[in-house]
Amino acid sequence: MSLALLRDLRQLWKQRYWRAAIILVAVAAVVVAAMGGFATAASKKGRPPVAQPGQRLTTGAFAITPLCAWTDDLRPGQPEIMRGQKRYLTLRARVENLGDDWLAMSAYLTEDVVRLDEGGDTGQRSNSMQRVDDHSFNVKLQPRLPVLLDLIWEQADGKPVPAEVPLGIYLRRHVERGYLAGDEFWVQNGAGFRLPMKLTAPCGDPAP
Repeated sequence: MSLALLRDLRQLWKQRYWRAAIILVAVAAVVVAAMGGFATAASKKGRPPVAQPGQRLTTGAFAITPLCAWTDDLRPGQPEIMRGQKRYLTLRARVENLGDDWLAMSAYLTEDVVRLDEGGDTGQRSNSMQRVDDHSFNVKLQPRLPVLLDLIWEQADGKPVPAEVPLGIYLRRHVERGYLAGDEFWVQNGAGFRLPMKLTAPCGDPAP
């Protein structure tokens, strides 16, 4: 970890709302690990429904509309000179924050949309998330403002990618006040949807 990052984290820790976000995201990660994977979480509430591309999926914290998924050896927004260095799986989705604040919501989203293994249990978080319009990684999900995002997974070298990639989406439950930080937050609330995405070409947003 760089000295600059440590300095930034110390500055964030001094601010009450960022301190709450750091604590709550850490707690959420522990809760996910304790749940034992997507399939285990699903078994506690019954098998989650299978969603389709273009379907608006409400999770409590978010409304997520998966649009398309594809693989390429260039991440969206990368210059052509970087082609071939790595291979990526990209999920493009329209996302709306259904909460009343933007705090920690981007971090929650990266925990809630996962790529599932062949057994449908282990969920892998995306390696990065970026806006579609300017390809920036500084994603702030303002309340009730839909935004088009790319969630990107790096592919293992030499591993073939199937024509259909299984994804999973978790639900979230709102908690009015947290014990550690004294602020409201969201906790994961079980597996919400299974999302088999057939690989296509990159797409735009069909919303008017």
